[in-house]
Amino acid sequence: MADPRFYRHLGPIGLEALAGALKADLVRKGTRCEAVSDVASLEEAGADDLAFLAAPGHKALAAGSRAGAVLTTAALAEDVPEATALLLSRSPALAFAEAARQLVLPIGGVFPSADRPAVSPEASIAPDATLCWGAVVGAGAEIGARSVIGPGAVVGPGVTIGRDCHIGPRASLLYAHLGDRVIVHAGTSLGTDGFGFTLSPAGHVKLPQFGRVIVQDDVEIGANCAIDRGGLTDTVIGMGTKIDNLVQIGHNCRIGQHCVIAGQVGFAGSTVLEDYVALGGQAGAAGHLTIGRAAQVAGQAGVVGDIPAGARFGGFPAQPLMNWKREVAFIRRLVARKT
Repeated sequence: MADPRFYRHLGPIGLEALAGALKADLVRKGTRCEAVSDVASLEEAGADDLAFLAAPGHKALAAGSRAGAVLTTAALAEDVPEATALLLSRSPALAFAEAARQLVLPIGGVFPSADRPAVSPEASIAPDATLCWGAVVGAGAEIGARSVIGPGAVVGPGVTIGRDCHIGPRASLLYAHLGDRVIVHAGTSLGTDGFGFTLSPAGHVKLPQFGRVIVQDDVEIGANCAIDRGGLTDTVIGMGTKIDNLVQIGHNCRIGQHCVIAGQVGFAGSTVLEDYVALGGQAGAAGHLTIGRAAQVAGQAGVVGDIPAGARFGGFPAQPLMNWKREVAFIRRLVARKT
């Protein structure tokens, strides 16, 4: 559900009017609502929210959803609870993107203009916080005690920064909430759009991204990292996690507490790391998977499926570390015999 610090709600919109605007069929009104006011994921939707079901793999989420209305296809309709209003579309994701544009609007135009001070008068800044030369702070932003905003850094509208934080030069924080004692090094970007598109006859259509980036206490993020905000849920970086330079974290990722992520690691959207996970440099994860508590992933490994808690994996596709080492040794012996 969209955070009102960053988004303006345009609804409610009645179910029949919404179906007409989306060219969808309202085949059941359900009992939870007569109109929808917001968009949300199947997991988090409430009685006034619209969600969508486009993939068979999400049937279980739909069956347990408390959404007021769900957009889906005829083939998946039976998985939507009877109490939920049912709208059918050939392309639920495309219809949902249009519904999101009609229900929620990102708050824009609230950065200071060029002829005004770079710090919005509507921002709340602790008296002992430090803003270095060229820092920009948008309307509604909050900066806590003793925090430092480096030269040229951008703190977007509505962003909150806790106490004793340090934001490096040219860092950009949008649609984000930071806890206490967070360090963000130079050039890092938090809260940009997630990489979400759906294919239509006219080409790729952008899916609105209405989530946030939540950075908990004592996190350190290296230079020139990119952490996308969530689509409908939040991207979360857990307490005490340390992230090296040049790391990409896709939308809806959930990084646990006290994880260690080395340089040039990349996570596709909706990757989950449980607590105390460690990844070597240039490792990558395919997304929509879970790496279990205290697991270790070797450098340059390609993770394409879940990893159990405490396991050590390496190689591509990633597999138990000793299996991978034996494979490498066998291939070396095989090549040596042939040469």
